[in-house]
Amino acid sequence: MKGDAMQKTYPRRCNIFNCDRRHGNICCADCGYRDKNCKNPCRHRQPTARSRGNKNQEEFTMQEQKRTFKYGDVFHVAGLDWIVLRTTPAPTPGRSDLHFCEATEDVFQAPFDENDCNDWNKASLRKQLNGEFLDKLIAECPSLKDAIVPTYRDLTADDGLRDYGNCLDNVTMLTADEYRQTRDLHPAPEHWRWLITPDGTSKSSGTSFVRFVYSDGSLGNNSAYYGNWGVRPALTLKSDILASILDAEDKKRAAEIRPADGPQPGVDETPEQAEMALYEQAVEQFGESAQILMAVEEMSELQKALLKYLRFKDHEQGDEAEILAAISEERADVEIMLNQLHVIFGDNTDMEIAKLEHLCELLGE
Repeated sequence: MKGDAMQKTYPRRCNIFNCDRRHGNICCADCGYRDKNCKNPCRHRQPTARSRGNKNQEEFTMQEQKRTFKYGDVFHVAGLDWIVLRTTPAPTPGRSDLHFCEATEDVFQAPFDENDCNDWNKASLRKQLNGEFLDKLIAECPSLKDAIVPTYRDLTADDGLRDYGNCLDNVTMLTADEYRQTRDLHPAPEHWRWLITPDGTSKSSGTSFVRFVYSDGSLGNNSAYYGNWGVRPALTLKSDILASILDAEDKKRAAEIRPADGPQPGVDETPEQAEMALYEQAVEQFGESAQILMAVEEMSELQKALLKYLRFKDHEQGDEAEILAAISEERADVEIMLNQLHVIFGDNTDMEIAKLEHLCELLGE
């Protein structure tokens, strides 16, 4: 019954992006700021009729800005979504920042080592990731060959023994420490998945057990030969080449969807998007404080119109047609200002849903 009471269409929500301007995870495709100088754009957004019609914005606005990547950013390359777990600033001007990234989902399942060895140096999975899997990545996106930088791997066992030393990988997986340090970015996996940290060595718990992530996100250890554990690759990429790869993808996508003559259905702004762009423009032009005061003023005018209606209803004072027309006008003004408050203070969908559910409870539905 609650579902029947909530027929309102709510704005689309984003699972991978949080807008610091709109104060919420609102889909960038529904935001009018994407045609302006948005400082924190989502690369998945679509171009609009306004941006295509502006000769100064023939390409995506975001392409006119230097791409930056920060902790938690997600991007799509070589058919996979990747998330930035660590950024190493360029040591000198003119050199590129480095981003350590991990696939957001398991790519396949495989044993850590077919011979049940927990030393990542010797693991069959390491050979598979840096051989067959890497070849497939580069075949999908040739520019990755120049973007990938070998990643230093610390193979200290979970019990502190350093018998396995360290190594360099083009493609790797997380250590147990890296997983702990970035735990907030890792929702519980659908399947158990490998880490590269051994539980111990021949001096302690043996040469078989490897650390892995349970489906509830906690850590465990098991024998390296198990073949149904998930594999989530990680690699280090040069920021400048990664940016050029993503820019090229966006230009290709823009060329594919840009119409030869006139607007293209499904790509141009919807009426809702155009309306929201007007609200955003009003807030930007007149300022937040002025629009908040205007909202208070319009709500006061609606209060007055409603009080006149009650006087007419109870005491037949005034002209009914004029009073109803005034209520209609003031309601429209208030709704317009409420939408501008949405721009200023961010999405309020969760609270709105909670209030509607409370109303359903009061109505006994």
